[in-house]
Amino acid sequence: MPVHRRSLAAVLLLTLAGSVARTASAATYLPICDAELLQRSPVVVVAQVMGRAVRLEPLDGQLVPFTVARLAVLDILKGDVASPDLLLVLPGATRTTGRFAFPARPGS
Repeated sequence: MPVHRRSLAAVLLLTLAGSVARTASAATYLPICDAELLQRSPVVVVAQVMGRAVRLEPLDGQLVPFTVARLAVLDILKGDVASPDLLLVLPGATRTTGRFAFPARPGS
């Protein structure tokens, strides 16, 4: 293969790789220590997961899956809670039909 063809092939390969890289999605976060997380949080509890389910919720005009965990509060470390039972609703879910994730959000 002549040199100019190899150069052209290399340029095409790099261009293709660059276009694929631009379409990839990612999330970046900065981890913080537990003490700082505790300080920033208005409520901190020790809880046990009593159940988990996936339900569809409206978001931007369409139904999307959310993971819902039912928690039993065992101890309150900071703040106040109105009930001994909590619902934790997180965007995204894994279902038998596949995985649905929200970029840059927990659980994705």
